[in-house]
Amino acid sequence: MHMITGATGQVGATLAQSLLDNNEKVTVVIRNESKAEEWKRKGATVVLANVYEVASLEKAFAQGTNLFMMIPPADFAGDVMREEYRVLENYKTAINGSNLQKVVGLSSYGAQHASGTGHLLVSHQLEHLLDHVAVQKIILRPAYYYSNWGMALYTAQQEGVVYTFFPPDLKIAMVAPQDVGQLAASLMLDTQNKKTLYEIEGPQRYSPADVAGIFADLLYKKVVAQEIKPSDWQQTFMQIGFSETSALSYMGMTRSVIQGLTEPEDRASVYRGKTTLEDYLKGLIHHR
Repeated sequence: MHMITGATGQVGATLAQSLLDNNEKVTVVIRNESKAEEWKRKGATVVLANVYEVASLEKAFAQGTNLFMMIPPADFAGDVMREEYRVLENYKTAINGSNLQKVVGLSSYGAQHASGTGHLLVSHQLEHLLDHVAVQKIILRPAYYYSNWGMALYTAQQEGVVYTFFPPDLKIAMVAPQDVGQLAASLMLDTQNKKTLYEIEGPQRYSPADVAGIFADLLYKKVVAQEIKPSDWQQTFMQIGFSETSALSYMGMTRSVIQGLTEPEDRASVYRGKTTLEDYLKGLIHHR
């Protein structure tokens, strides 16, 4: 039985559906009961569990052999990193008391660094969470998600501007969440795999200026990328609801991208997703 956390997000949903399409037994571990019926109709078993309550995770994980482990984003109005570290400790306790045989953990580019990367340190902690637990562990590190540009659609449409914390011409690795979910599904199914780390990005790299250009083509209007200067980062984060602590952690993560700390460890072995940013944003616009 495959246990899937984060099934209400794009990566987890793609993963769970891919396994169901392969006639695999799937249990989605979700918190929101309103999402349960949708997954039941698709053929999945649903277990309601709260990642902040270790007893509910222990009960959920007792039913499976393979686990897809991801950290649901905490409320950035509080202390994001403290809350996510708490979730990781609950995962560790629940996994220790289970009969799970394999854990595929969703991490991030840049998680190889033990300091200096802000919010990405949570992913670093995830990667080492099970170092002394008797379970097969596979780490999946995706690049920057295309979906992070979803918030820019509104300003691109209304103002002709894509606001960005990155320099407009900085090309960075990006990837479609669906491609990550597909790779995760193959890792959950593979019984012969001996590799413990997979890094994935899309078919090419893009800059914020490229993103603006793609929006311009798709929206048939002029769209430009406008950089938010580092001196304005904290104020900008806090204006959209971040606490000061959470703003500082996201600023550290943003800075690490600009400084080149989110490169893959082994570029030659990076797995390449097939979805282009153009196709992803086209689908995003179509569904809005």
